[in-house]
Amino acid sequence: MKYVTKTAFAMLVCLLFAFSVNNEAEASGAVYFKVVKEELPFYSNETGKLEQKGTLLKDMVLKAERSYGANWYEIKVGGQMRYVAKYGTVVSTSGPSFTQGKTASKVALNVEASVLENVNGKLVPVGRLAKGEQVESASLPSANWFVISFAGKKGYIYKTNVTSLPMPRDVVNPYQNYSYEQMVKDIQTLKMIYPDLIDYKTIGRSVDGRDIYAVKIGKGKVEMTGNGSHHAREHITTNLVMEMLDQYALAYHNNTNISSYSVRKQLNAVTMWFVPMVNPDGVTLVQKGHRSAKNPSYVVKLNNGSTNFNAWKANIRGVDLNRQYPANWANIVGDPGRPGPRNYKGPSAFSEPETQAMRDFTRSHRFESEFAFHSSGQILYWHYKQTGALLSESIMLAKKISRMTGYQMVPAKSNPSGGGYTDWFIEEFKRPGFTPEVSPYVGDRPVPISNFNDIWRQNKAIMLMVADHVS
Repeated sequence: MKYVTKTAFAMLVCLLFAFSVNNEAEASGAVYFKVVKEELPFYSNETGKLEQKGTLLKDMVLKAERSYGANWYEIKVGGQMRYVAKYGTVVSTSGPSFTQGKTASKVALNVEASVLENVNGKLVPVGRLAKGEQVESASLPSANWFVISFAGKKGYIYKTNVTSLPMPRDVVNPYQNYSYEQMVKDIQTLKMIYPDLIDYKTIGRSVDGRDIYAVKIGKGKVEMTGNGSHHAREHITTNLVMEMLDQYALAYHNNTNISSYSVRKQLNAVTMWFVPMVNPDGVTLVQKGHRSAKNPSYVVKLNNGSTNFNAWKANIRGVDLNRQYPANWANIVGDPGRPGPRNYKGPSAFSEPETQAMRDFTRSHRFESEFAFHSSGQILYWHYKQTGALLSESIMLAKKISRMTGYQMVPAKSNPSGGGYTDWFIEEFKRPGFTPEVSPYVGDRPVPISNFNDIWRQNKAIMLMVADHVS
């Protein structure tokens, strides 16, 4: 990774300033230029910081997609917009016109590599690409070459210098009984397709030893978080969280909007961390039955002898994870006093490995806001003893979320029960937290998959909306 220094530092300031004030009106259409320096760097500016992605070579006549004021050209390299300083160029009256159509394949440079042009049957270098640069092609690779657009020229790269990447695509199918195993597979696939945008880690293990995953998407310094499936029967929330990851990544790649929000803009400013399935043992128990547990007879006993676990909310040893957090934990009402399918708060706050994982994960970041998705009822919990500026901010955001989703805000209570993740987040970190109950109320059972279309329509942009606020 190379950054701009000395004389080019002044140009970095110019570019960042120009981009910060939205100078679209100053940007003209396609122009041609000739490189007059021996080597002229070009840069990405995806996160507000110039990062060198390659070089243009002297005497090459190239095409700029647009001219930005007095200092910069925007060029297209392998489907990516890059920026080159005008100081190393002179204007040309004409130039190359090769354009890249629909992307056929995508690669990453595994070394710094030359880009070559075919001039009367002879391959001539026109520039270089930095190691790690990702480019796309409109044609399938030949036996020896990968072909890209390179500032208007048809550029060739030796195939030995690149590694094939999977093409961006829909990965998550939310219209299914979405299992823990499918979630893990999809997380790994998303990381493989979007290595510069998505990452993941395990933050702990469940009672039965399943890894609990946290998935990161975005490039911003500001962080926010969301989670699903604290409650076992509410696993439709994992579908929602995973579809957010999938669709946000695809929209970022394609530079498209979700609702009215530019996903690329939001994810360049904010990093979102999702824990899609806080309670993997409980979800698996509901979906696959008692034989999925390490101690099948124990969970049947906790379930009053029944092998029907549709109403089960707790983790695998009968503790309700969303009553495990220390916000007024001692005074939680409705606790049955013993393990079972629902409502048992456990022997102490944070007694369970799943909530310990959430505690440690949350404390290791500075999240500006959080969402804990639950089902069902189409209501929005947003209040836990906030006062002052935090109360005003929470009310403002809750009203926006309510308008976007159609979910009714639960009235603020002077003495809420507590014990939930959102309660604890608000109390400990003094920042806004929200618990949307997705889907119309369906009773003590999982939400039908047929409800997902409406759930997605209502909730797909709420994290983007709050990201726009916290950034």
